[in-house]
Amino acid sequence: MVYDSSLHFLGFIGGIFAVLGVVVLPITSGDTAFRAARLQLAEIFNIDQRSLSKRLVIAIPLFVLGYYVSTIDFSILWRYFTWANQMTAMVMLWTAAAYLYRYHKFHWVASIPAWFITTVCSTYLYYNKIGFSLDYQLSVYLGFATTILCIVLFFVLLKPLGDRDEEAYVNTTNV
Repeated sequence: MVYDSSLHFLGFIGGIFAVLGVVVLPITSGDTAFRAARLQLAEIFNIDQRSLSKRLVIAIPLFVLGYYVSTIDFSILWRYFTWANQMTAMVMLWTAAAYLYRYHKFHWVASIPAWFITTVCSTYLYYNKIGFSLDYQLSVYLGFATTILCIVLFFVLLKPLGDRDEEAYVNTTNV
């Protein structure tokens, strides 16, 4: 299906790139996930990762776990994975917005996308089977309500730093 629709809409060269993307992107995501998990476990358990044998001590059990996870229906696994990626992006956007707001920068470049992705992610969580399985219309309203709550908390709880506070965190002298 990807091959046929890609060739039809993108032509031969575009179709080849689209098909390669469908194959390559999940592989690179899996590779990155395994590497990140290995490094996080090494950090937690204070295991040096310079030698190959110590890397394998963590990598082999991870690959066994990965093999087990691969026996699960991929469409279910992919839904969780994509939702987790969106949640990560949402947290990063709110973090960037908070940083920019606190330091009197133009925070709207991160705030507005954070609002949008919060609405999308929370609506999905309220509506989908992997979440609360609520009615679609109710989920949309709750998604907007969640976003409004986050916006209110953002502006009420987060205060911009004053000039004296900012000097404590940012060195403004020319070095």
